[in-house]
Order: sequence, then C-alpha cells, then structure tokens
Amino acid sequence: FSKSPDRPTYAYQLAVHPLENVSSLIFLGVHLSSDLPWEFHIEYIASSTNETLGFIRLHLHQTSPNVKQMSYCILVRCKLKCASTIWNHH
Repeated sequence: FSKSPDRPTYAYQLAVHPLENVSSLIFLGVHLSSDLPWEFHIEYIASSTNETLGFIRLHLHQTSPNVKQMSYCILVRCKLKCASTIWNHH
C-alpha cells in the first residue's frame, strides 16, 4: 500500500496458485485500501455500531440501565475502540 502513483506490481503465489492484486482488503477487522484513506473503515464502523445500537434499543428497552450499559460496552464500544489508535493516534 502506498500513496505513490508508481506502485510496483509483484506476482505472488501461494504454493502453485497465483494471488490476485486487490485495491482493498479487510485485515484483522480493519478495512485497508491501497490509497490509504480511512473513510471507508470509519463509515463501516459507524454504520455497524449504529445498527447494533438500534438492536440494543429495540430488544433491551425494558431492561435495567446496568444491562444496557453492559450491552453497550460489550457490543458497541469494542467496535469503536478496535484499531482506533491506527486512524486517530492522539
């Protein structure tokens, strides 16, 4: 991955099978793109966490605040913190 327009291309193989070049991939839950923007990853995480928050609101509206907080920390906060040091290192 590089921002340089003159990226060299290499032919990699796994055993005898050639591997294709891709412009983006997901590695350890992080969406990486060859031109190195973070927008796609951030949009994906925001969408996923909003969906999970909607699930919590829909299914846990009659539970105690403690259960809601625990669900938020387990299901939402971990997604937000995953790889956050990469795209916001402050």
